[in-house]
Amino acid sequence: MNIQFINFLVEFITRAIPECISLTIFITAILRLKIDWKKTIIIGTIVAFGVLVFRWLILSTGLHTAASIITLALLFASFYKVPKFKSLIASIIGMLFLGTIELISFAFFKLAYNLDIHQLAQNKLLWDLSLWINIVVLLFSSYIIYRTKWYGRNISRIQ
Repeated sequence: MNIQFINFLVEFITRAIPECISLTIFITAILRLKIDWKKTIIIGTIVAFGVLVFRWLILSTGLHTAASIITLALLFASFYKVPKFKSLIASIIGMLFLGTIELISFAFFKLAYNLDIHQLAQNKLLWDLSLWINIVVLLFSSYIIYRTKWYGRNISRIQ
């Protein structure tokens, strides 16, 4: 089997799917929807596959993020029957939050280990750790959103 394909599969299973499922849970929390695990896993897996395909094809930087936002919005509108505008806004918020977590994580590794993003990417252990920090923060933030009423009192008004 081709080594690139094996690396693709490993990244898909160990990194992309968990990150996209945690992002799906976060967006579900933002929308104040009850988590349906089957839908969450399907949405997360579809988005993870799309992101990796975009990255694998080495298309323009950031294009995978735009594709993720659109895919997430359409999948939420389809699976959860959420208005498209509402799912688009939630998807944008989710991706902005994930991007912010990534920037903070990269800054932490820059300060703690004196590694820029390119050096960090060469160290598989630290790279994976930075990714899993993002996943934990997304899941913890989702938990906080579900457990508190700090926002969203009038979210049902958004059409």
